[in-house]
Amino acid sequence: MIYYFTGTGNSLDVAKRLAVLLGDTVQLMDIHEAQPVIESAPSIGFVVPVHNFDIPDAIKDWFRRARFSGSFGQTYFYGLITYGGAEGNARTNLRRACLKKGWDLVFNTMVMVPDNAGPIIHRPYDLTSLYTLDERLARIAEAVKGRRRSHEEEPYSYKMALKTELSKIYLDSPVVAMKIDHHRCIRCRLCERLCPVENMYFKGKKKKKDKAAKARKSYTGKMKLRGHCIHCLACIHWCPTGAIRMGYIDFMNRQYTNPYIKARELLKR
Repeated sequence: MIYYFTGTGNSLDVAKRLAVLLGDTVQLMDIHEAQPVIESAPSIGFVVPVHNFDIPDAIKDWFRRARFSGSFGQTYFYGLITYGGAEGNARTNLRRACLKKGWDLVFNTMVMVPDNAGPIIHRPYDLTSLYTLDERLARIAEAVKGRRRSHEEEPYSYKMALKTELSKIYLDSPVVAMKIDHHRCIRCRLCERLCPVENMYFKGKKKKKDKAAKARKSYTGKMKLRGHCIHCLACIHWCPTGAIRMGYIDFMNRQYTNPYIKARELLKR
């Protein structure tokens, strides 16, 4: 079984490709589940992204609540961190999260994918990492099949930990706080269904079917924010009209979503 967490689709794409190579299946890491149950299997993988030089806090909480069904003495645990910029303390903290549960994450590696934070860090998206993804995942699949162990060091960086905290403060500041442009918003509510932490919600009511809009149901009201965003950027990148922005940063015509993943594959969240 391969467990994954994703926003724009990068980690799901990696998990799906790896599952094909291993003849395995994928499972969403549901961060709303009170006590996630990890089913016993010969090998169990975790595919999670880097957020602010670390794995997301929501994933750390998922590990704290998770329990393993059966004995995990013979289970091969491995981890894949998807990243587009700096690794930070992601691998170290993924291993720590597993060790706290008694799971030995014997193979732990990084997988480069396009960085979805382009407009925030003022650089263009680099899609070249997708061209070699199959080749790199094939090597990882062989390592998993062979039950190999990682030989890479995972030193904890206090400097990176500080950068993580400073990044969170910056992203929550009024300068780049998430906003909704209600003039662009068409109230499709896709962002509400995509948000992994239910930060988006609709305040309004449903109208009758609008024949002029090809019988699509429409709504009166506005999308609202609850204030506990984890900055996965899923809502920003998947919005069909670019109605969601971060302070002065407008993602219109600069949105990124993984080209091999459809929005409907993420709506289960």
